[in-house]
Amino acid sequence: MKKINFYGLIILFSISIISSCNSVTTKVRETKSPYEVVTYVWQEGNRMPDPFLQTTINYGFANMNDTRDGVIINNEPHFRSIVELKKINPELKVLLCIGGGANSGLSEMAADSLKRISLASQCKQIIEDYDIDGIDFDWEFPGVDGNPDDYDNFAIVLKTVRDSIGTNKLLTLAAGGDMAGMDANNVELYLSIIDYVNVMAYDLSGSPETHHTSLYRSKYTGWRSVDEVVQDYLDHGVPYGRMMLGLGFYGRGDGVHYREWTSSMSAMPYDDLTEQWDSVGLVPYIADVNGELTVGYENQRSIEIKCDYLKKRGFRGAMIWRTELDLDSLQLARTVARCLLNH
Repeated sequence: MKKINFYGLIILFSISIISSCNSVTTKVRETKSPYEVVTYVWQEGNRMPDPFLQTTINYGFANMNDTRDGVIINNEPHFRSIVELKKINPELKVLLCIGGGANSGLSEMAADSLKRISLASQCKQIIEDYDIDGIDFDWEFPGVDGNPDDYDNFAIVLKTVRDSIGTNKLLTLAAGGDMAGMDANNVELYLSIIDYVNVMAYDLSGSPETHHTSLYRSKYTGWRSVDEVVQDYLDHGVPYGRMMLGLGFYGRGDGVHYREWTSSMSAMPYDDLTEQWDSVGLVPYIADVNGELTVGYENQRSIEIKCDYLKKRGFRGAMIWRTELDLDSLQLARTVARCLLNH
């Protein structure tokens, strides 16, 4: 039977909607946390994040326009609704994420000095018009269009945007499990421009029968463990304090639709599946009738362990992909906020 890798297998999802300022009770932190929590919010999502469960929201996405000299904010009304959350929590930061992959136009923009300047000018204007706190880039990935100069050009884009928006606004980027999205050969230059890197420490499976977020290598670890990804960044000169450790609020696997699961995981929709714990990888998984991994994912226990991991090592904080994939109760987001933000 042909196996299908369900990219969007979602274990945890929410329909929590904040309809007005009156529906949110202001929360006061007992002490100021030294950690930050970045949450990505999807352009088509209809579920709003609790504005107090993270320090920063990255709105994804804005994509290159047809002339490759500026961006279009997807679902702009939703973007405005996210920015409005800053009125509920004045400490909240909101960034606009500029994203794209192959044939997205990012490579074309990055190679043209006039287009770079135009984009940078628009970034400044967007920050001013919407009263947001910065720009995030999620280019997946430089070089995918076949241009070997993408990484060099991307550094120029970042510098041009930085010069335009100034140093009092945030400029960040997301990079993958092999540092794709950040030039591993020119880390010092990149770090001299950006504030921090959102490390996508998920999607590390490589096959449906392996974990995609195991903290340490076990027999079920696929391409890489989270710890191996982190070590790669460190070896290339990215210090803990400039990294946000990515947490994936979703699962990867084969042949199971997890929307049918209850939020407590107390009921199995299929008689031959069981929930198991990988005591080496420190993540849960669903096993088939033979005891083999079918889907790897995160739960409260594994999220708490990853939060302890990043605190012990001195990360800047955590990054969440993404709000809409959490439980109705925002259980995982609340776990992160409790562990890192003293909520």
